[in-house]
Amino acid sequence: MGALEVVGARIARGRTSACFAAIDGWAAMMRFESIRTTAGVGLLSMVAAGCSSGAGEAKRASPSAGPGPAVSASVAPVATSVGSAARGASAPSGMVLIPAGSFRMGRDDGKPWEAPAHEVNVEAFYLDVNEVTLDEYEACVRAGKCPNARASANDKEFCNGGKADRRNHPVNCIGFKSAGAYCASVGKRLPTEAEWERAARGDDGRLFPWGNEKPNQDLLCFARLQEKLGTCEVGKHDKGNSPFGVHDMAGNVSEWTSTPYCRYDDPQCKTEAHVARGGSWDYTNPANLTATGRTSGDPDNEKDLVGVRCAKDGPK
Repeated sequence: MGALEVVGARIARGRTSACFAAIDGWAAMMRFESIRTTAGVGLLSMVAAGCSSGAGEAKRASPSAGPGPAVSASVAPVATSVGSAARGASAPSGMVLIPAGSFRMGRDDGKPWEAPAHEVNVEAFYLDVNEVTLDEYEACVRAGKCPNARASANDKEFCNGGKADRRNHPVNCIGFKSAGAYCASVGKRLPTEAEWERAARGDDGRLFPWGNEKPNQDLLCFARLQEKLGTCEVGKHDKGNSPFGVHDMAGNVSEWTSTPYCRYDDPQCKTEAHVARGGSWDYTNPANLTATGRTSGDPDNEKDLVGVRCAKDGPK
């Protein structure tokens, strides 16, 4: 099946609802769906046709969908390392300590909603090394602390829930509230958007979690829609780890954060949408997989692009 036929088949099955705003503003067809773009008309006026504020719809773009900001394959990767402090014995099991520090968040040479670049100070915190797996999430469901990972009949093809061969894949098809419920059930919380970006970029302003090298299949789980492959097992792309040793911060599933989706220059905007970070298994455009990329979703969005990773307050 050709790329456009894949798109057509998914649209025909009703997979385009209120605009998942992981917006590929320069793509020929938009790849995102079912997350309402309520972050403001000024921001959203720059979005490609098919995604309008409030109730717009976005089509799932072809894997060949179009140009974004250039990413050079010739740029040398930034070396990544995990310091002993970050891997210290004090970190809870399955987590890594992200030390306190200031960093430059966002960028001015990317998409409009990634700007302006600005200095942010982040307190020390712990972050899950891996995305929450289906097995972990369903244990929470069995304990009566989390709702089922669910989606409409048209969304089940790439939802991992109930699939025995996906136990170690990230849970997906969960909304913002379900993600928060899981983290609370294990004594954690959702990370803020700033915490997430610091964990992905470190202190050197890299474009991707692993550095500046163009994405490839050794570095992350992406470009899997055309072959209908869905997500990957968590933690299988070590070469793409962040500076702190965190896995899958680009690709696989986008991850809910606790931060409302506002423009950086209007942080107090009124919206129910929240930021999701990290790109997804079906993205193909490198511009959508950067560590500065921002997507947003309504609290009840339960699409196959989105999962969760938890955080916890660090030592003071």
